[in-house]
Amino acid sequence: GVMSDDLKRLYTLMMIFTKEAEQAKLDYRFSHSFEDEHKAMEYRAKSEALRHIFWTCLNEEFDLWNKDNSGVRKGWQVCWSDDSDEPHLPDFIRRLLEG
Repeated sequence: GVMSDDLKRLYTLMMIFTKEAEQAKLDYRFSHSFEDEHKAMEYRAKSEALRHIFWTCLNEEFDLWNKDNSGVRKGWQVCWSDDSDEPHLPDFIRRLLEG
């Protein structure tokens, strides 16, 4: 299905805070200032909270609580898999991993 407008806004906010958290972490790596460290920790915490809220709301809206894998595709399309077996890997990658 397609996400509701509320979920779209929440997803967008989550992505904005994720980007801001990454930038704040990068800023701190080069400045080592207390302010940048504090900002990096704050944005990371907010980003993680938004991520948990988003996935909880997505699971609720689409009743995905018993699904092992879910995701968001282009066009706000929500996808999921009922398959809880091994991940589906191309044969050449599976052979590489098996040795």
